[in-house]
Amino acid sequence: MRIVAFAEGGYAAQERGKFDTDDMFAVTARAGRFTDVDDICSYIARVRDDIATFLRRGSAESHERVVRSHYGGEVAEVELLRIMLRHSTHHLRQLHWFMEHVLLVPSTAPAPEDLAGIVTPDELFEVR
Repeated sequence: MRIVAFAEGGYAAQERGKFDTDDMFAVTARAGRFTDVDDICSYIARVRDDIATFLRRGSAESHERVVRSHYGGEVAEVELLRIMLRHSTHHLRQLHWFMEHVLLVPSTAPAPEDLAGIVTPDELFEVR
């Protein structure tokens, strides 16, 4: 849920002008209220659709609005989303790795071409 909640927080920064530590705790708490699988899936789909719509149809002005964030400092909203979505992708890849290598559960990870251009540090997958 944290993966999606932080992406939602980055997206919501366009309205609030910020995504700071307090906002991180707030989106995590809001997302934590979802416990039913259908509610979780609906939440994830809504966040994904809201962000995709904003990126496809948002104005240049809304994309370039400068926001203050724990991630990146003062950056354009579109850059904050780029940071947050790349960060989310790192966590998704970690989750899939954990499922396959630790839990031994086959993953339905995205095909490598779906992640083309998203750099994920190898250190995220080191076993200690």
